[in-house]
Amino acid sequence: MSAGPSMSAQLAIRATEHLHRRPLHTLLDHLVSSRAARATYGVEVVVTYDPSKPDHRERQDRSYVDFTGATCLSGAFTAILLKGTRVSETQEFKRTYRLTTAILQRLKSSEVAITVYRGDKENPQWINEDKLAFSPLCTVHADTSAVEPKVYEGGSLTDGQPRRHYSIAYDVVLLFGLTELQAQLRWKENGVTKLGPATIIYEDD
Repeated sequence: MSAGPSMSAQLAIRATEHLHRRPLHTLLDHLVSSRAARATYGVEVVVTYDPSKPDHRERQDRSYVDFTGATCLSGAFTAILLKGTRVSETQEFKRTYRLTTAILQRLKSSEVAITVYRGDKENPQWINEDKLAFSPLCTVHADTSAVEPKVYEGGSLTDGQPRRHYSIAYDVVLLFGLTELQAQLRWKENGVTKLGPATIIYEDD
């Protein structure tokens, strides 16, 4: 088991739900052209180590105990939009993630790096399986200072004392249309849905 990230980097993004798809506009299919995604888009995350899974056991030597006290693996990939997905209208693809930290101030703003995979795997799960085929695409940001975090007691410092940590949840939303891909964050703030600034990506980028 490795030492893992330093205590100064106590921040982890985890996927919490399967991806969702939702049409945004109703158009007659025969009136518009369709197109397929040329690559797979998603987010690199930390996952909790599960010894019952063969792909986790293969990476056991890279596992570490994080600030929450959980044994984790970094370098997992969660797809939001899969290569080959075809649409004939603008369609929403989203996945829910949870940002966890031991430092409350770090939840005042959120940013997520969107990663693109241009390899041959249908649904890649790990960055190191085809590392050269992954590359950063863009980073989406949001002001989450008004979001009420969940508070957890657990984990420990080097002296064995319990440590409090905090988390917030948000959706990473990709809008896949006929001419472009748009990425942004969406979250709940006092029961009201909020959207962060959108980043527009053209697939030839």
